Amino acid sequence: MAFLLSSAWSAPYVRSVPAQGYGAENVEGQGVSYDAEQLSLDKVLITNHVYNNIFEPYLDPVSPVFITSDAVLSAFHVLFKESVAAMEEANAQKAIDILKLIWSKIAPKEKSAKGNLENQKISESSQEKLSVEDYTQSVTELRNAAGRRAQIVIAVAIKLLEDNSINLDEQLNKIVENEVSKIVSGEGIEMPEWTGVSDSEFMTLDYSRYKPRGLYTQSELLKRYFMVLSWLRSIPFRVDNDVEFLSILLLGKTLNASYMEDYSKQREIEKFFRYYRDLTGQQSDRDLLFAAQIVRDRPNDLETVREYLVKRIEDSKEGLKENGRFVIVPDDSAVTTLGNFKIISEHRMPDTYLFQRTTGFEESFHSRPSGLEICAVIGSDFALEQLVIGATQDQKDLLYKTIDNFKPVFKSESLYKRYLNCLAELVDDTEHDAPGFMSGKAWKIKSCNTVLSGLSQFRSTWELPARYNTLLTSGSLSDFPIGFVEPEPEFFGRLGRLVEDIKDLLERSGAFVPPRDIITKDLRVFAGLIRENKYPKPEEVSENPSEEEVSAIDRSIMSIAALGNIIYSREDFISRREVILEKILSLANDIEKGKYDDDPNYQAFVLETNIDTKQLWMSLCSICKRLEVLAHKQLRGVDFSKEEKYFLIDFGEKLISMMLCDRYSYPCSVLTAPGITRVYSNPDRGGYLHVGIGRPRLMYVLYPYKGKEVLCLGAVSLYYEFVTPELLTNDQWKERLESNNQPENPVWLKPIITP
Repeated sequence: MAFLLSSAWSAPYVRSVPAQGYGAENVEGQGVSYDAEQLSLDKVLITNHVYNNIFEPYLDPVSPVFITSDAVLSAFHVLFKESVAAMEEANAQKAIDILKLIWSKIAPKEKSAKGNLENQKISESSQEKLSVEDYTQSVTELRNAAGRRAQIVIAVAIKLLEDNSINLDEQLNKIVENEVSKIVSGEGIEMPEWTGVSDSEFMTLDYSRYKPRGLYTQSELLKRYFMVLSWLRSIPFRVDNDVEFLSILLLGKTLNASYMEDYSKQREIEKFFRYYRDLTGQQSDRDLLFAAQIVRDRPNDLETVREYLVKRIEDSKEGLKENGRFVIVPDDSAVTTLGNFKIISEHRMPDTYLFQRTTGFEESFHSRPSGLEICAVIGSDFALEQLVIGATQDQKDLLYKTIDNFKPVFKSESLYKRYLNCLAELVDDTEHDAPGFMSGKAWKIKSCNTVLSGLSQFRSTWELPARYNTLLTSGSLSDFPIGFVEPEPEFFGRLGRLVEDIKDLLERSGAFVPPRDIITKDLRVFAGLIRENKYPKPEEVSENPSEEEVSAIDRSIMSIAALGNIIYSREDFISRREVILEKILSLANDIEKGKYDDDPNYQAFVLETNIDTKQLWMSLCSICKRLEVLAHKQLRGVDFSKEEKYFLIDFGEKLISMMLCDRYSYPCSVLTAPGITRVYSNPDRGGYLHVGIGRPRLMYVLYPYKGKEVLCLGAVSLYYEFVTPELLTNDQWKERLESNNQPENPVWLKPIITP
């Protein structure tokens, strides 16, 4: 087979990895190499050519393209991350009102505020069950201790959001300030003294869990809100501890409309808590909403409530499992199976529980958890084969049984599990009319890489094109189609339906900020910087504006030029500051009142700047449905229509919008930067298992077409999986990728990668 290599690659924004030779068969071009013999055999090969953004090979295509599931998933994850960040910004604003409302119902009265805190600590003896008579006699003491615990937890959360409006007595303030200080520092492992607990069930609190990660590092508000969420998810209220159980019931009571005398506000609060249930699915513990339901349905003594909970668990055959940093030591009592309450529950991630279930196999086989276990559960025979290489028959049987037993856990209607079901379409049996190479080992490796790269990006959520080098099989370009779609119609169909449902969930939860509100906010932030003489930045000022301020400045300069016809030089901002300020604020007021809603320039500005996130979700849904249709036509040998060919040509442009970029503000690498997340740790063996992705790679596919093979260009995200002694941040991961200390790709992935 002949391969033609035209002029040198000329993409200035592409960073190439130095080529490493494969021999005489290699075809090399400015840092790009691939093994032609291997490509001819496997029909798919991931090269060493690195992109900043996954949409780059699809811009202005001059050779057939291959639209990968990786590309569409990358767009999905950028939109998902942006939308969740917007939702969390809104939730952070709601949280302070909700917490203060709860506080107003549990705040210490003047008399109890002067009481001795030592008498309100949880003692070891409080672990013992009280009879109804004992409970009645000591109800005041018990209620005071339970109330004090509730006050500490809520006050810490309020203070973390930097609200100082609540009044605390001296002893309570000391405890709260101490906790806030340790949480903000994110250092230390200890048992807070105020808990009064030293039993084995409630061991220690690891304060590193409160360090903001992922999307929560985007603004100071999100950083603080991350600490609040982590705090509320980390403090357990154990059912078998009278003080803790009564404490969560007292907090639950504050959510009831009959108690708060404001039904509409109570519904808003419930909506806030339910958002986290809908987003991530099955809970690890009971939450505050459940406590509120108990208080409504079973307002009785603690033993009666416990019996009620035991009956519910027996009826549903549901038990709660160990979770997070707090280790629950199981016993045979019915009450212990009730587990904990948390104000906001952490949620069961199927892969995390899978790793816990397969620990027996891993210890027997002297290995660590592998992402391939997830691929095996959702249907990859290749993954299962790789997992048991070198294992004994007993070890194999143990893993087979564990994986088979775990498959039902992945089948539910939570968004995360529905996402897994989308990915399952990539590793199950291929379509009967799919090209033969898709049943081969190389394509199965590629599919597992896509699945695990996608999962890594999903978990880490809770960037002027130039012409490209042309590589074609012998013949002219006119003899070949514009391109191809990864022939997985069911994957694109499922993803489209999931996108539609996520859009509806986000809309119900208030995640979509109207474009006029975004533009208005930007203009007022910009005006504030001008008023405070922070823009233009004075030469004597060393402090740089925040990322949020930079974004507001950039969009504001565009909006005042496009909508207000306000164009000034740097000198004008200094000499005519008050005039410019007045015009900017006037424009902001007019936009806020809707005066520009029907203006074509305004509508064009909204489209070009990609600030209408709801519209982008709708566009992504439309793209998925179109790709589903194209995949079906491609498998059946039906030619694409003229409109569909234009869709393939313009796919790169569409992908840019989905990833919140535009081709004239290149590069947008912040959004598509590599990411890392911890998925497993074993205190006995030490170390943290991380999974993550690197920068996108160029992938070649030899796709069969009318008796010939077409060499197509696409892009994939490479998956990494490795153990480190400490937790890594995204910034540390990026630094490592750019250094000579890169982790190796998984062994199973190497056969289709050019070094």
